[in-house]
Amino acid sequence: MEKRVVTESFAERILRKIEHVAGLYHRLLLVAAPAGGGKTAALQEVHKRTGAPLINVNRELARRMLALSARAGASCACPICCKRSSAAQAA
Repeated sequence: MEKRVVTESFAERILRKIEHVAGLYHRLLLVAAPAGGGKTAALQEVHKRTGAPLINVNRELARRMLALSARAGASCACPICCKRSSAAQAA
């Protein structure tokens, strides 16, 4: 008789970990895996099952950083966010 090995899906592991961190003070869960490791698909599955918000942290951080740089305006001397040229900064 052949034994079948049933492995827990990435989404199921995340759901199990969510139950664990729910009782912790910060209630944070860091999901890390190599590129192509299934993080996005697993989190989308968790979202479908639980209705929990799905937030793309990279996109959200970039949006907030752009908003900060726009508010900094003239006080900022960074050529990246205020788009000043090197020559204008030197003057």
